[in-house]
This record gives sequence, C-alpha cells and structure tokens, in this order.
Amino acid sequence: MNIVETFFLKIVSMSLGASLVVAVVLILRLFMKPLPKIYSYCLWLIVFLRFLCPFTIQSALALIPVKTDAIIYKGIVAPTPYVNTGIRPLDSAVVQSLSENSAPVPYASADPMQVYIALGAFVWSTVVILALSYAVFSFFRLKMKLQTATLVSPGIYETHRIRSPFLLGILRPRIYLPLGQSHVERDYVIRHELAHLKRKDHLVKPLAFFAVALHWFNPLAWLSFYLMTKDMEMAVDEKVMQSAAEDIRGEYSNSLLSLSMKQSGLLVPLAFGESNTKARIKNILSFRKPSGWICAMATVLILAAAVTLLTTSLDNPKDEKKEANASQTQILADEEARLAFLSENRTPYIGNNSRVIDLVWSLPEPDPLLTYESISLETDAEPYGLTVYYTLKPGKTYADLGSKADSVLFSNAVLLFATIENMDSCSFQINYEDTSSSIVYERERMEELFEEPLYPCSETPEKLAALHSKIKDYLDFLSDIKSSVPENDNFMERLQSVSVEDLKAGKTTDEAGWETGISLLAELPAEDITVYGYNGDDYPGRGVIIEKDKTLSCFDISYHDPENFPTRLYSYDYDKDGSKELAMAIYYGGGTGVSVEQLFVFENETDGTLVAHSFSDIDYVSKIKARISYQVAEDGNTITLFDGDKKLQTGDLSWLKKEDGKVNDICYGDIVHFEIGKNLNLHIAPGLQVGDWASLQYEGLEELIASVVYHSDGSFSIENIR
Repeated sequence: MNIVETFFLKIVSMSLGASLVVAVVLILRLFMKPLPKIYSYCLWLIVFLRFLCPFTIQSALALIPVKTDAIIYKGIVAPTPYVNTGIRPLDSAVVQSLSENSAPVPYASADPMQVYIALGAFVWSTVVILALSYAVFSFFRLKMKLQTATLVSPGIYETHRIRSPFLLGILRPRIYLPLGQSHVERDYVIRHELAHLKRKDHLVKPLAFFAVALHWFNPLAWLSFYLMTKDMEMAVDEKVMQSAAEDIRGEYSNSLLSLSMKQSGLLVPLAFGESNTKARIKNILSFRKPSGWICAMATVLILAAAVTLLTTSLDNPKDEKKEANASQTQILADEEARLAFLSENRTPYIGNNSRVIDLVWSLPEPDPLLTYESISLETDAEPYGLTVYYTLKPGKTYADLGSKADSVLFSNAVLLFATIENMDSCSFQINYEDTSSSIVYERERMEELFEEPLYPCSETPEKLAALHSKIKDYLDFLSDIKSSVPENDNFMERLQSVSVEDLKAGKTTDEAGWETGISLLAELPAEDITVYGYNGDDYPGRGVIIEKDKTLSCFDISYHDPENFPTRLYSYDYDKDGSKELAMAIYYGGGTGVSVEQLFVFENETDGTLVAHSFSDIDYVSKIKARISYQVAEDGNTITLFDGDKKLQTGDLSWLKKEDGKVNDICYGDIVHFEIGKNLNLHIAPGLQVGDWASLQYEGLEELIASVVYHSDGSFSIENIR
C-alpha cells in the first residue's frame, strides 16, 4: 500500500475510536445541561483531540477499547484487513462481512480488497483536498473583502462591507465591526469577541474544522462540530454575563437578536450573531452564576472524562495474539492441525490467490527476528513462482538469524510444493536495511531429493504427515553430517597453535610448503600482509592464516590446488567507511564441470586482528536466480536471458538435437570466478539443464558478470548484471 492508503486506514481507525468518545460525550452532555456551557465545550475539545491524535496512551481507567491502529491491511498476505476495535462481536462481524464480499478471486490480477482500499483512499483524499482548499479560498476571499476596513482602535476595524461583527484571523486575529452600530451593541460585541480571543477559540475552531475535513465520511464528526460551535458561543455569552457588574441579559439578548446572521460556507469566522440565536437567547435569559462547589464538581468530571476518553484499554495478556491478520487466518500451533489445514486447502493452481495466501500464512515462522511482509506470485508465464517476503527487525542482519531458520524455510518450501501443484519455484526474500538476501528452491530438485512427485503427497493429512516425517528425517540427516565433522573450536585450536616460526619456514620451503604443512598462498608486501594455508595431515587444505602487521588471524576456510589456482588479494576501502578492507579470492575446488572460487572481505578489529565476511554461494546464486529469467524461442534454436526487462544475451541452441530434449532450467554456481581490485566482480556461468542429462551444458551462453557491492554490515549485494 502507498502512504495515502495507509493514512486512510489510520484515519478510519481514529474515527472509530473518536465515534465512541462522541457517544459518551453526548450522554454526559445531557446530564450537564443545567451546568455552564463551558464544561460541555471542554468535552468537545476532548472529542476533537481524539479525532486528531494519531496515537493513544493505554490506561487501566480507559473507557474506549479502540486504538488508532484498529484496522491494518498488509496486502496479499491476508485476504481481509486486520480489525481489532477491542469489541469482539463487532470485530467478528466486520471481518466476516469483508471476507464474504471481498475474498480474492482465483487467477485475478489484483486483490479486490486492495482495490476497495485504493478507491476509498482516492475518494477520501479528494474530498479532504477539496474541503480544505475551499475553506482556505473562502478565508482569503473574505480577507480581500476586508482590505478597506478602517482601524478604530488596536485590533478592532470597521467596514461597510459586512452586516454582522466577527473575529477573523489565526496568527493576528482582528475584530471587524459593521458601520452604524449603537454604542451599546458595539460594547457587547467587543466583549463577546474579546472573550473568544482570550479563550483561543479562533485557533480551536479551525483545528476542529480540519478534523471534520479529515473525517468527512463520519456523520458524528459533523454533529460534533455543530454542537461544539453551539456550546462555544453559549459559553462565551455566559462569560460576558459573568464579567458584567450588573444584569445585562435583556440588552445583550436584544443586541444578539438584532445582529443575528445567516452563515454560509464550510468555515465561517467567530461571529457575534452566529446561528442558534434562539437557543442562545434562551440560555442567556436563564443564566445564573454557578456556585463554587458546582464548578469544582464539574471540573473533576471533565478531568475524569479526559483520562478515560483520551486513553485506550490495556492489552489483555490472555487475549489471542494481536498481530495483523491474526483474525483472518488462524496461526496453527498444533502440527497435526496445521497439516490437516494444508491438505484441505491444497490447490492445483498458483493463481488461486486466496488459497495460496492461506497456505503461506499457516506455515510456521522461520525465526523470531523475522516478520511477514507480503508475497508475490509470478503467474504471467512459466516457470510459475511464489516469493515470500520477510523483514528483519531493525538493526539486525542476515547473519543474526538462528540456525533453525534455514531448516524451517526448507521445510516450508517442500510443504508449499506439496500443496500448490503448478508452482515451479519458491523463494524466500529477507529484507533488512537497504539490502536483502534470498533463498530459492526449485520443484524439480526437491522432487529428485524426495524421489517422488510432491503434490500427491498432500491428498490426505496422513500422506502429508508422512512427507513431513521425511522432511524431518532429511534435516536430521544433515544435522548428523554436520555433527560428525570435527568441531571448529578443536580445529581452530590446532590452527592457532601454528607459530610465526612455522609460517616463516613455510614461506621459504620448496613445493609450496607441503613438507611443513604450511603453504604460502598470497602476499601484499606494500600492506605487510601475507596469507598462509594450513595443510596438515589431520585437516588437509583447510585453514587460512593471515599475518598483518605481525598480528596473526586464523580462519576456518577451505582451499584447493593453490599452485594452479593462486589466491589473489587486494586492499581497498570497499564500504567507503574511511578504512581499507582486504579482499581475497581463493579457489574452493573443482572437477568435471565444476570450478568454484570463494570471495572473502576482511575487516580490521580494534585489537589488530581481522574478521571475515564471506559472499556465500547460497547468497550469490539466490541473488542471480531472483533477477535472471530466460525465454526459449518457439523454434528452440535460441535462448535469451533477461535481467528484469533488460535483455542480457541470446545464446545459440542449434546444437541441441530434438531427441536430447528441451531446456528445463538454467542453473548457476558450478563455475564461479571472482575478479578483485578496486571493483569486485562476480563471473558466473549459466548452465543449461537439458532433458534427462545428468550434467549441466555450458555451450551457447556466455558467462554473466555482476558488480559485487560490499556493505559496512558485512553483507553483499550485486548490481549491473551484464
């Protein structure tokens, strides 16, 4: 949603809470009818403060349960807005009505609720602009009309162009009087307008009108404005009566009657003869100065009303989770219930928006640091894909996620493949600060892994439970493999036991240090940096030691064949923070159809050691996959790669024979090379997955080059793919 739509829903939420305040004030006003009108006027100030204030304070004394974020809509993640007015029956009724009348339609290109919100926001903002524009226009038109008014005393002007006196202006308010008034009338008018001025009514009324303009769709806002104006004028009349040394009710009423006027326009100035003349005269004639104890009790009542009406109820910890969309799609904590829900809502089509939304929302959260943001569906052409967007909590990066997150995302991807038949890929994009990280899963690879088509596995809850059990077994298998590897701490102890003398010996030994177990990998003499590789019998080709300014830093980094694939170094300020980082490209390994380098950027620590940041294969492959699409020509002779709408290259497929099969997909990550210098570049070869061939084919397409950007938080991004 854009900012106008978000603000529109905020105004609707504020209007709900303020409407309840209006209802309470209307009741209180009936009981306060015998009291001076200043107290009723104060109640309306509470109302308009509630209409205008974008936030509320929680209090145990609050009467109003509705918060200023009672209605939230987060796009395609949920089929209807989140409604939490604090009144459960009302919430349920609204949600049910919205669900029945605005449920997403399968294959529709737009979410109906999003359309309704956009239309409502457009109409609302248009009326607000028109109302405020007309009010400003009317104000300046009246100011122009009064330019010829004559100053008769400080702040008081006379003119023949008006028929009734009034107070006009915000920063420099002035009293305007018509010509031909008697001395008595003029005296009462000036007293009246000065009372307005002393109470700052010339500021209150425009602010109240601004609130009405924002909440123009709410009839209670208009009613409040009308009654507030009425009580404001009566309160000022009473103030004039109180300040008079003698009884002036009769003469004052006659002056009011003779100067009564008919007002027009949206926002009129504070006029002595403003409407409600009959009611005001009745109030004047019945006015009696209140006793002290009545004033004290009324003041206490107003303060109590302010506390109870300007705050909202405290959250009840026993209430169900008050997250956006929780009232729409139940968070299924019970695994058996979740699997039953997934099986019941399976769909053969990714275009079935409502079903896909329900499926995504029912899956477990990957990590407490992540919150759902939205989803997007790629349904224009094959391969069809789903992307689920998460947002990391402020100040956190991808590296802060727990190890469980990857397992949960893997499990969620498999379950989505099992419940959405024609979904070819499933991506999870994690946004944080100004960058993002993505993980992409392919249906074909998943079905190869589990050795069966996944969609039939969701035919019944029992079948889906069996698949879920296989997922758990696979993740446990990976965990067992990881645990069977020697502990990093033990390895690091061995690595850190290497002395400077060992390094010097390795640097001068023939055959790259194979005799001593230390190999010289690379050096930057100008920066006093030397990189060594540990090659002990216990950990061959594993471990890197960097000597910089006589300080050693050890890293658990694997490398391979440094003689034929030399390690390369470069020192430069890559993140533009004023200090240099060390970039290192090191050969990781290779074989038939495989040749992979790793990129590391090392930052300086305060103690002189270095900390490593790796641009992992999962990270750069997912970033490439998220951006690059392809299209095979109808005759099958060419294939074109795109970065969004930008055409990158067209490759020749004429070498493919018909019996070989068609191109099923393009894969990345088996041939990777990094170019380092002042600029970092990723060179990655697109491999064609053809028919039933086991190996990727690299004929017909050139390697892709992407600029690598290193950020100060240790993350990487890619730009300018070419």
